Amino acid sequence: MTFVQNPAESSYGSYNRIALFEGASVKYNPAPLMKRIISYSVDMAIIMAVLYVFYIVFFVLIFSGAAIYSKLFYYRGGDFMLFVILGLFLLSFLLIYDGYFIYFEYKKGFTLGKKLFGLRVVALNKPRLTLSQCVLRDLFRIIDCLLIVPGLLSIALTKKHQRLGDLVAGTWVVYSRRKEAEGSFIYVTPEQYHLYFEALRPAVVPEDESQSFLAFSHSEFISKRGRTWTPGEYQEWENFVLHYVPQAKARGLDRNSLFLFFAEYCLQTVNLRKKPPQPEVKL
Repeated sequence: MTFVQNPAESSYGSYNRIALFEGASVKYNPAPLMKRIISYSVDMAIIMAVLYVFYIVFFVLIFSGAAIYSKLFYYRGGDFMLFVILGLFLLSFLLIYDGYFIYFEYKKGFTLGKKLFGLRVVALNKPRLTLSQCVLRDLFRIIDCLLIVPGLLSIALTKKHQRLGDLVAGTWVVYSRRKEAEGSFIYVTPEQYHLYFEALRPAVVPEDESQSFLAFSHSEFISKRGRTWTPGEYQEWENFVLHYVPQAKARGLDRNSLFLFFAEYCLQTVNLRKKPPQPEVKL
């Protein structure tokens, strides 16, 4: 088995094995610190957007209620009302902030930000995360994120690059380059792409011709604001694709599916050409 390792992530290149059950185990790579920071920033942006909408509704309801209260009771106990509002404000923030991390990590194993960068939270020596582990690592997130230094020191000094919350909860954050790459698929899912690729085995497409077809497919499937193609032009594009994917005709693949797969194939090969050469590490 071979995989390509990014030199910038060499300090995180040591693989670790976790037992799932007797006789079966899986290898994981500790998540690079920069990817964890960026994924957390994405999560915070999502949380802030939700809080923004929530607080608009929250304050409209609160001040509407306060107006009614003042008319009925001459606004006695104003200090108490302010205390209640601040309490509700803090409580709603904690519920949304903590609830976001606990829910996604317990149900999915990752937050939206983590998924975007191929990160996942896994339990040590357990097949899956428990609710108590998710709650514990979330409670310590305040220390790790607000104080910063303890969390960074913990990540730097531990073998699996665990922050304090991970150490207490018995978890760690792992990275999968394959999962991160899934976010680059536009026209078909990774599963569909690999299934079609194995069945059709397309020929290598020159970069200029890949770019031409990508321009067509983007206007046809993504923006949907391009020119209106005539039946004859569609046939020309189909003949173009069949030149590189001759097996498609024998397998009876319809034109739309063929175009979508070929567009993804062109996209992935163009992206691959843009990547700098990297050393291979054999396992």
